[in-house]
Amino acid sequence: MLNVVTGTPRSGSTLLCNILAQNKDWDVTDTSPLGSAIANDVSFMSNNPDYKSMLISDRHRTEARHLARLRAGAEAWCDGRMTWEKSRPWALHSLLLRQLFPDSVIVAMVRDPRDICASAEKQHRKFPAHNDAADAYQASIRGRCESLMAPDGIIGGAILAVEDLIRRNPSRCLIIDAKAFTADPAKFMSMIYVELGQPAFNHDFLDVENAAGDVDGLYLHKFPHDGSGKVEQRNDDWRDYIDPALGQEILSVYPYYCEKLGYQ
Repeated sequence: MLNVVTGTPRSGSTLLCNILAQNKDWDVTDTSPLGSAIANDVSFMSNNPDYKSMLISDRHRTEARHLARLRAGAEAWCDGRMTWEKSRPWALHSLLLRQLFPDSVIVAMVRDPRDICASAEKQHRKFPAHNDAADAYQASIRGRCESLMAPDGIIGGAILAVEDLIRRNPSRCLIIDAKAFTADPAKFMSMIYVELGQPAFNHDFLDVENAAGDVDGLYLHKFPHDGSGKVEQRNDDWRDYIDPALGQEILSVYPYYCEKLGYQ
């Protein structure tokens, strides 16, 4: 069975996966290409003239074969085990996920966008000599935030995908705030097991081991994926890295997301 961990960046998905990995009956992936690979396959077939011709001659059988091939590929990737796939694109492709695996559980980790931008800014300031922005505006804090929050940005694109989940409100979907999770991880892990219909597991929240092997070199090692140690709330304040005026602008970019999740 394929389940997914998705949501916004810097929002605890690595920590959640490290906790899920404590249950040795499950496979828990690092950031996975499966969701994007399946979506790309769907796009290819949908635009392929030979496939379109087959739909004309025998639509029902062709569609059934198409779904069976996609499902078989995902099942082969999961190796027949209960699998948790970590990938932000799954939120955007959740309709496709549900068509292939109707009983899948979706967990979307979310966070106040000001906190996400501040977390990215905090990491950037640790080594500003690594900066792939060439022009002066993009090299500024405002430029970095606007780039991250753009619809095609790392944060903005993920927020749009989460908004889609909120609007559709699919069954077996948990949207979990990062701060709430770290305040009471046992509560939210219990909710996950209820959605799965499985008995609870005694997770260790005091000494979480890092099981993630994400290639942080792709990001110049500036945004490490760890999520180990004791699960506890951090006292970081976004105002330490972003001024209130810019923080208000960040909130205004995606008002629906912020309103529904109580970020104000």
